[in-house]
Amino acid sequence: MPLADTCEVHPRTRKRKRASAEEQAGFRPPEFTSTLHPRGQYRQSPRSRSFSLDHEQAEPVKRSMSAEADGLGYERTVLLSQTELLGFLGVAKMDQANICNSFSIMSAFKFENTADDVAAALSEHIKGKNVVITGASPGSLAFEAAKSIAARKPGLLVLTARSEALLQQTRDAILTETADINIKLVAYDLSKQETIRKAVSQVKALNVKFDVLINSAGVMAPPYALTAEGIESQFGINHIGPFLFTNLLIPQLNESATIVNVTSRGYQLGNIQWDDLSFKATPYNKWHAYAQSKAANILFSNALARVLADRHITSYSVHPGTIFTNLARHLTQEDYDMLAGIPMEYKTAQQGAANMVIAAFDPSIKDRSGAHIDDDNQIKPIPEQFGYATGVENEERLWALSEELVKEKFVY
Repeated sequence: MPLADTCEVHPRTRKRKRASAEEQAGFRPPEFTSTLHPRGQYRQSPRSRSFSLDHEQAEPVKRSMSAEADGLGYERTVLLSQTELLGFLGVAKMDQANICNSFSIMSAFKFENTADDVAAALSEHIKGKNVVITGASPGSLAFEAAKSIAARKPGLLVLTARSEALLQQTRDAILTETADINIKLVAYDLSKQETIRKAVSQVKALNVKFDVLINSAGVMAPPYALTAEGIESQFGINHIGPFLFTNLLIPQLNESATIVNVTSRGYQLGNIQWDDLSFKATPYNKWHAYAQSKAANILFSNALARVLADRHITSYSVHPGTIFTNLARHLTQEDYDMLAGIPMEYKTAQQGAANMVIAAFDPSIKDRSGAHIDDDNQIKPIPEQFGYATGVENEERLWALSEELVKEKFVY
């Protein structure tokens, strides 16, 4: 599908169709009439949650976070302004005019489009392609993307996740809807670099070249933990694991292949702690840890676009939006209570997976390698105030640090 001829503004204040309970796979947006519990149950609460919010002079939201590190329990108070929190959830005030001035053309795909919509529109660009998708467990965005791509007859679909049993469920679900699809499953743990290297060896043993790699596997806001190599788990799983997996797999990518890294607007909640990535010298903040891993996804995408340009391999980062998937499994009741009164634009998992498919297959953005695709499926710049997520200096610093953490150099 071609890009639109004109720059159409999509204000975030525009009312859009909200996802139904059925579409949210049993979840209901917890914003006005109920409080969402971690197990998907609801407690009714009064309709007293609506409020007006001045985005420019928002009062801080104060909450307490507890964690355990090195066997010591501690509690830390974290201050997030409602502006910051709303930005993380996808309802921040945006300067649409400046965005429009920066980009004179915009994608024809909209906020409401699903991965099925996109795959149908780009069917001819999907057919026969060899694709690797990580994190493809049932209930994930990668699961939805895989189903939509499979329906358009790719040449080979390699799906990865931590659990072989969950991957079998994903394959069964795909084959129930679309028969005669060539699917290979590779189980590995992103928190263990040894298993990542073994997984890449399995993929290479297939003796095919790949056209698309979608890095979607990740975690969000878990309790403090370290990877097998001693790296804070969110940074290790969300960035270091994909960094190693991607670089080891690059020799198996076709010229003009595409790499997609799934990030989040959560990168706006905190910069990269270059001197203390694993929170060994400072109290653990699960949202700051998530933020720095998501900023790293953006920097990594930009770095790949730059260093692989001569090979004509393109790279994009995508923010799917606010969606209830299995990524939310670590959220506590405190987290849900905090979110309950905030107006949000929810997406279904199918809608959330749409820009993964856009980035992977839309030929009209091929000359925009390094671009960031927002949850309305438009290419957007990273705002200047979040400079830690942009710039060649930060890209190179992250690349060098990542090489140090995986004990291997990658030069292109």
